[in-house]
Amino acid sequence: MRKLINFILFLLIVSSLSFAKDAKNHVYEIDNNGVIKTYKTSCTTVKELLDDLKIKINDDDIVIPSLDTELKSEGKISIIKVEIKVVEKEVDAPFKTIKKKNKELNHNQSKILVQGVNGKNKVKCKEYYAGDKLIKEEIIHVETIIKPIDQVFEEGTKDVLTNDRGDFVARKSFKMVATAYEAGFQSTGKRPGDKGYGITASGARAKRGTVAVDPRVIPLGTKLYIKSLTPGIPDYGFAIAQDTGGAIKGMRVDLFMDTVWECMQFGRRPVMVYILK
Repeated sequence: MRKLINFILFLLIVSSLSFAKDAKNHVYEIDNNGVIKTYKTSCTTVKELLDDLKIKINDDDIVIPSLDTELKSEGKISIIKVEIKVVEKEVDAPFKTIKKKNKELNHNQSKILVQGVNGKNKVKCKEYYAGDKLIKEEIIHVETIIKPIDQVFEEGTKDVLTNDRGDFVARKSFKMVATAYEAGFQSTGKRPGDKGYGITASGARAKRGTVAVDPRVIPLGTKLYIKSLTPGIPDYGFAIAQDTGGAIKGMRVDLFMDTVWECMQFGRRPVMVYILK
């Protein structure tokens, strides 16, 4: 029995010696805002070590790695003390820009009605410094000293088109689907000599530049410009809404051509129809 007791006592002594040997098994270099020291510790986390060393950490201070990081056998902890300054300063209060539409101006034109002027604000804020470096700014209060004057300008909405005959103005425009027709039997069901052959719904003789429209959308007699939206295909050009058609409803137009072949070549295409002044 005595031998057993002595053996147990021996194990306890060895265990305590081993614990004492490993008690301070972490070696860490701490850079405390530029002051560097090395410590041996048995603490398990960064926070525990700093608390043990009675190093005070403020809420805004920066600790790398974070306080809840578990310690390894060795490493480095950096503490950056953050200084807070409360300052007041005057800053510009930028003016706003207000845009209005003017149907009397071309779409590529604008006109300033009121020139914008910046105002002035008094701003009270907290500035956070790490050393000499400003790392964050927090606004506490803003007081208006001079109100800004908003800039107001008009932007034109008139459509202005350019072709080889120069610029011209459109009152409005529609994206439409265009087809083509001619005076003959395939398009109108009439042949030369038939009553009304080649005569439009408005009583004018059909010719290139005659366009069939839905009068609910484009009134008869309206001057038009038909712009191609198909790359490589030229514009139909200037035209007049002089005709109607049973299939021409809504956003559709029928463009008069001289021959059946031209109508077949044209097919069905998207166009922009400009209503001219």
